[in-house]
This record gives sequence, structure tokens and C-alpha cells, in this order.
Amino acid sequence: MQNWHDNVLWLIAEIDRCIRAHEGETLTLAYLARLLDYSQSQVSHTFATT
Repeated sequence: MQNWHDNVLWLIAEIDRCIRAHEGETLTLAYLARLLDYSQSQVSHTFATT
């Protein structure tokens, strides 16, 4: 199982890919959470604690 740090780095990389792929579009927390197969609170909490 990945440790917390590796998981955060993976999330950041995936969100960065989404932003680049959807440049100019609005990306919501709900959309990103669904795409990453995480809950909105998990995604939000990850970035609130980094």
C-alpha cells in the first residue's frame, strides 16, 4: 500500500493532468473526486492538510 506522501503526489499529478487536459474549462471538486475515485471530502482534506 502506498504511503500518505506517495498518495498525495499521485493526486497532485492526476489533478494537474486533468487541468491541462481541460484547459479553459471549469473543473469542480465533484468532477475531480469522481475521476479519481475519491470522495469530495477526501480530495478536499488531502489539500487542506498539505
